[in-house]
Amino acid sequence: NTVYDYTYDYDAKKNIFTAVKPSTVNIGKTVYVSVSNNKPVFSSTDTGTFSIQRSYGTQMSPYFGKVWYEKTGHKLVIVLAANRGESISHFLPHGSNNTNNQYIYEATKDIYKKAVNYVKTTYGTGSVGRKFYVVFQGESDISENNRLHYKDTFLEVHNNLKNALNLEFGVMVETSTKLVPEGKHNPEGVNYIHNVQEQIINENSDIILGSTFSYDNYNSIIDGDSASLKKAFLSRYQLNDDDFGNSYHFHAAALSQIGKECATNAAKYVLGQAKVKVIFNKNDGSDNVAQQSFEVGNT
Repeated sequence: NTVYDYTYDYDAKKNIFTAVKPSTVNIGKTVYVSVSNNKPVFSSTDTGTFSIQRSYGTQMSPYFGKVWYEKTGHKLVIVLAANRGESISHFLPHGSNNTNNQYIYEATKDIYKKAVNYVKTTYGTGSVGRKFYVVFQGESDISENNRLHYKDTFLEVHNNLKNALNLEFGVMVETSTKLVPEGKHNPEGVNYIHNVQEQIINENSDIILGSTFSYDNYNSIIDGDSASLKKAFLSRYQLNDDDFGNSYHFHAAALSQIGKECATNAAKYVLGQAKVKVIFNKNDGSDNVAQQSFEVGNT
């Protein structure tokens, strides 16, 4: 079951997430890079590194699709093109400012165009409507060396995807980072990327806020005492899904909430109702913490 029904109770007294149907199913396809010709391939024969990894089911896409259909009445085809633990520069075309050898950009273009062609061939040329991307990235750029060029690099990735795939806009999930009960969370780096992401949203009409859930919960956890940290960690991050790589990130119920928020904001945007604008004030402290409020304006 890849669509999660879940209960979500988020108030000051009871921060509990429960996946009602926690079973997971692998989604998507792993795209490798061929050692012989350095191109994305869909086979593990003669391969080197990953370009794109399949999902082990614990992610936000299923609930995004569910809520999108409820809000817009339109069906949605999701092309999963993710690889965990990647710097934003790794999503640039190979050989530009991208020095990795994973060809994520090239693989993304390939599978996206194949998906669009399949839909048009199967259902007719007019069957493809709004096209956009959703991004949940930034954790791998919180280090001092990586974060300085984040804004320019993200916008380069954004424009590449828009131009190559004829996309209309992007939806951004604000980032956090690895959380473990004993600490070491790099709040300075997280807040730096957080502020840059909010600048990107405010300064670009074709990039909208999807969800602040990850950052909000990260902040509430690192600002708490050890007892509240342990409680928050268990309620949001416990391993209750069949995913070997999800021991310190959100479980299915929390990711479903992120998907719900992203779909709700994306639907508002395409229906011409509103764009969520983030207004933040910077503290004087070195951590540069952002205070968030939201205003709704006409698109």
